[in-house]
Amino acid sequence: MGIRYHAYQVEPHFIGLARHDPSLFLSADASTGGASRSDGSIVGLDQRRRQLYRLTTGGAEPRPSSRLFAGDARHPGDDASWVPCIRVLEPDEVSEIAADLVLVGEKDVCAMFRDEEIAGVMAFLTRVQHFVVDTARAGNGIVYLIG
Repeated sequence: MGIRYHAYQVEPHFIGLARHDPSLFLSADASTGGASRSDGSIVGLDQRRRQLYRLTTGGAEPRPSSRLFAGDARHPGDDASWVPCIRVLEPDEVSEIAADLVLVGEKDVCAMFRDEEIAGVMAFLTRVQHFVVDTARAGNGIVYLIG
């Protein structure tokens, strides 16, 4: 199994707890399909996270939305284990990320990726745009896991 990326909505009154122990907000079912829960409280981007990070950092300066994709799992030694990257984004950060991410569109994707990648990147960009806008509207923060 490869590196996974899942982002979870966290209600604002739980952000302090999430900063203290983000693992409390990570779903145990994410690796078995939890990333497709219909309530919109989680988004999985697995294969496209690196492309979305590149899309949001490819200019002269990284876009504010790049914070949603930053980080990577580390492979610390000889065994097969990974050390995940887990980050917490405050509700005000999520609002700033949402405001920026909705400005990224097909023109940006077409300028950066090969023809055969465009449809896939656009599908995941649209998915994460909906997730982060819904999260910002609800006033929630985000905990995300790469690993």
